[in-house]
Amino acid sequence: VQTCALPIYLLKLGLQKPFLAMNSPSSGLAPSNLTMFNLATNTAYILQIINTEHETFTDQAWITEHTSASRLAGQAKGACLVSFFDKIFKGQDDHLLDAPSNTYANIISFKSKP
Repeated sequence: VQTCALPIYLLKLGLQKPFLAMNSPSSGLAPSNLTMFNLATNTAYILQIINTEHETFTDQAWITEHTSASRLAGQAKGACLVSFFDKIFKGQDDHLLDAPSNTYANIISFKSKP
């Protein structure tokens, strides 16, 4: 997504909803995710998980061959997602997203906004 393709209100007001983006290092930090993160005016997180592919973030991950690396990637992905939802929807902060690389060494390129 290019900046010019974003709705005008988003460009003027910023992204006011909480935001979490997880990417594979092989795909890089998607430009659309970086744009959304940069426009975020609320809680926002963006990160990459080593040993993931695009399919890791879809249902396809459940029907492909599992390795110890893919299981670790799945654990990191799941933990970040649950932590984000618990914080945003339940008001329960386990502080994983303060520094997720401290718990999951396979998380890289982590950025956050308060």
